Amino acid sequence: MVDLRGKRRIETPRLTLRPFSAEDAPALVSGVGEFEVSRWLGPVPHPYGPQDAKWFLETMAGGAHYWAICLEGKLIGAMSIDGEFGYWLARSAWGQGFATEAGFAVIDRWFRDPAAPDLPSGHFDDNLRSGAVLGKLGFEYTQRGMLFCRARGQEFASRRMVLSRARWQARQSLPELHTPRCVLRPLAPEDAEDLARIGGVHAVARNTSSIPSPWPVEEARAWIGQGQWQGTPGFRLAICDRSGALIGMAGLTAMDDNGVAGLAYLLKQELWGRGIVTEVMSRFVPAAFRAFPLTAIEADHDTDNPASGAVLRKLGFLYTGDRITGPTRLRLEPTPVSHYRLERSSFEAST
Repeated sequence: MVDLRGKRRIETPRLTLRPFSAEDAPALVSGVGEFEVSRWLGPVPHPYGPQDAKWFLETMAGGAHYWAICLEGKLIGAMSIDGEFGYWLARSAWGQGFATEAGFAVIDRWFRDPAAPDLPSGHFDDNLRSGAVLGKLGFEYTQRGMLFCRARGQEFASRRMVLSRARWQARQSLPELHTPRCVLRPLAPEDAEDLARIGGVHAVARNTSSIPSPWPVEEARAWIGQGQWQGTPGFRLAICDRSGALIGMAGLTAMDDNGVAGLAYLLKQELWGRGIVTEVMSRFVPAAFRAFPLTAIEADHDTDNPASGAVLRKLGFLYTGDRITGPTRLRLEPTPVSHYRLERSSFEAST
């Protein structure tokens, strides 16, 4: 087993994953001790009392592969890689994307070690929530079986899953994304001329903050270089039609300390009003949430560009208000913009 000692503490945008301590016993009893939690865990008994928590803390939790999941200093669950990947969350923490966020961080830490083997996991057949979380993390089903549940006192049908290193790395590379009419791929320096021609149109450029009109090709090439894919938010992709011709751009800004990134896009003016942006973003936004531990994605548009607001609402973004921004390359006066936000919890609830 890969040794993670000395690498125990993990910070994510909302969570801290840390070693357990003796002081965690009451939170363990109140969290995993609830039947609606323990009924989905094979080895955990019910009732679960202080002696069970003491045994766990003294016998298991000191291992290098056990983490206490904490939100604002409060323990809300546990995650481990001990033979297989597993976790639990207190009921009050369900449905908010915490398992996905913590799982992403733990699995990413695991596969950074070149000696780390593939990760097995699984869930009881009727635990659809865990199946969804594991699926979002990239696990794939391998076989069915029976698993004893101590809390319920008998065997139940279960499903086995595995996450391979190759699949994890492929998911983090954000490969080409396909929609019925388009393909998204990394922008390349050779795209500069076409991109400058598309983005430099005044009607397109005025809805961006950094693009002039006309747009010099060399400046467009430098802009492409600033948004090259490096495995984290802060990149731009080319939107191409099925013939391979460049027709636009989709991007995600760097993630801030709270796990929030910004959505950006532009499209060739002649193709406006055909639903292409909605089609592309309906693929791009879920891919971003799957690939990164984002807590939310934000977007805004100039108030005189209501078509972008309509697209964002179709994608599930919620309007959060208007504000005034500073001058842009083509708007020399402060401009009112409408702001939108899509929370991970809302996104996951709709998928």
